[in-house]
Amino acid sequence: MVFETEMHDFGTLKNGDKVTHIFKYINEGDTAAEIDIITACDCTTLDYNKTKPIQPGESATIKAVFDTTTETGEVDKDITIILKNTDPPSGYPIVYEVRYKANIID
Repeated sequence: MVFETEMHDFGTLKNGDKVTHIFKYINEGDTAAEIDIITACDCTTLDYNKTKPIQPGESATIKAVFDTTTETGEVDKDITIILKNTDPPSGYPIVYEVRYKANIID
């Protein structure tokens, strides 16, 4: 998986704002990428295709909605993507990470 951008900066937001960013990616591998789970903090809602493997050469998106209600100041959040696929040499799951940041004011 190759992401168009691995870090998004929302800039300055007001406490209580809800903002959205779409992380776009392409499968540049030679096998289908099957997402097992995507995790983020409680302040982030994620939307992505949970059932369709992304074939080599295909692109897809992960929509992240960040709710600033419980946040203040400078924040830097991770979104972790774990594939069902495993790394052939090690046998461990393949893991990717994208991030976003913001400065939240009252």
